[in-house]
Amino acid sequence: MTVAGGRTGACRARLDPWGFILVKKTKRREWTADDVRELKQLARTKTPAAQIARKLKRTEGATRQKALTLSVSLNSRATKRKMAKKKV
Repeated sequence: MTVAGGRTGACRARLDPWGFILVKKTKRREWTADDVRELKQLARTKTPAAQIARKLKRTEGATRQKALTLSVSLNSRATKRKMAKKKV
């Protein structure tokens, strides 16, 4: 069940064993100049998006969205090539 939150986003609600609603609000962090600089540098070196997200301590979706707004390419082909090599 999802409960509408404030203007920053939604909250996640769930029931505990006694039937009480527990709500955890989504926390959002602003992108600092250092975050953007590191994102661009890692994208230039063809680092996979998932790895960039882990390094920046953000979700992959948030990382991809920021790259899109900055017109930075997160070439996902590098990840697929590595995955193909592991399967063989």
